[in-house]
Amino acid sequence: MGALVAAGVSMRQAETFEAKTRLLVEPQDETRVLDPYAPLPADDSTVDSPGRRLWTHAEQIQSDSVAAEVRRSLRIDTSTRELLEQISVSPVGLGYTIQITATGDSAEEAIALANGFANAYISHVGERNADAKAAAASTITEGLESMGDASAQGEVVDRLAVRADELLIEATLPLTNISVVNEAVEATRTAPLVFRDAVLAAVLVAFLTAGTMILAAQGRRGRSGAGVAADVHGHQ
Repeated sequence: MGALVAAGVSMRQAETFEAKTRLLVEPQDETRVLDPYAPLPADDSTVDSPGRRLWTHAEQIQSDSVAAEVRRSLRIDTSTRELLEQISVSPVGLGYTIQITATGDSAEEAIALANGFANAYISHVGERNADAKAAAASTITEGLESMGDASAQGEVVDRLAVRADELLIEATLPLTNISVVNEAVEATRTAPLVFRDAVLAAVLVAFLTAGTMILAAQGRRGRSGAGVAADVHGHQ
């Protein structure tokens, strides 16, 4: 029995580790230009609330494009799907903080993944902000060029004023600045081996004990039946 228990304990699962990184998501004063012909909501405060914005960022962190960037930056062969299965992302508390939790077969892997996803998303947001600024500049330039052939100076001034007001209305979504507030520097075991091994050993001992008792009971019944048969044969 001892040998079987030892064999069962040796079949323990591999260690897993967990690391956490936190990001601060804060809006900037700069703005992103939207479609000038899109109608505005009656109350835009309900459309882009902080809570909804944080959950949007959390979903974007878990996107294939961010996972692909993590693969490239860390130079690993793990598929994007497998990488995404190793992380979970959610807002923390009532502030502007998002937590990335990563698991790995080693502490180093968990830390690298948590920080890797954080840095990849920061780069992603930076590129998106740059694209938004370029789009805003292009929109303004095109608007001014289209006004260049106005026949009267007064008309040009009026149209510029109207266009300026339109651009202010269009800028309803703030650009976002994201930074790491708590970088993952250590990882913790998610399932201590001592506890797991103790549970496994207890289950195996209980199973083997029950099996031994069943076999013993069957042996007693067999011997009893054999004795009865012998008595009957003797009387005959």
